[in-house]
Amino acid sequence: MTRTPAGLPVLGRGRHRNPRQGGCVMEYASLLAGERWSDAPSCTHPALATLARAVNDSTGDQARQQLMCVVPDVVHALGAEGERAQLGQRLARKAALAALQVATGVRRRTLSVALLGAELACGPGPLPGPDPDREAVRELLRDPDEALRSAIRFVGRSPSPMAYDRSGVTRTLHLAVTTIAEQGGRRADDLLHQLLVESVAEVRGVRDRQPVSAGEHVRALV
Repeated sequence: MTRTPAGLPVLGRGRHRNPRQGGCVMEYASLLAGERWSDAPSCTHPALATLARAVNDSTGDQARQQLMCVVPDVVHALGAEGERAQLGQRLARKAALAALQVATGVRRRTLSVALLGAELACGPGPLPGPDPDREAVRELLRDPDEALRSAIRFVGRSPSPMAYDRSGVTRTLHLAVTTIAEQGGRRADDLLHQLLVESVAEVRGVRDRQPVSAGEHVRALV
């Protein structure tokens, strides 16, 4: 694992022109990777970088410093070539699941649509094996609430539900982080930190998974 060098900037919100002004999670990662100073370095999967920036900016000032331990792990967290588009959907699914723990009203319905869209976009894929998020979706579908029932009807009518493409992934990630952050306090900070840590693990661990068939995917959702 990459070690964090001493003397680098304290984590702060937003973009920074140079390290002397501070840095966010992804700017710090660009420095560790030896890239030019940027909050969107090429060493990190774009969806993971989007999530990291959103979590960085939405976490409280004190709790944000705890994200420093995640910075080395986002360096070179890209996933296997050929699986990166699907990885974005998996991160959108994970974020929607996290936000649904606290979402209510219209926001809950929107996130339910995003969750189902991301799950369908993941498909049987070349990705596999133990998949706790897929199991979590299946558990929700066993006894759907009104928001999820409404989302099922919407997704059934729409050829392109939210989260099917890269822009949809970005919207889902931002909506999920905003929903969690709006709760405020320590719980919100803890949920955001956990979401980022689990998302890093998702990207870094994808190379070790085995293929799953289309039939297995269908059976997992019924």
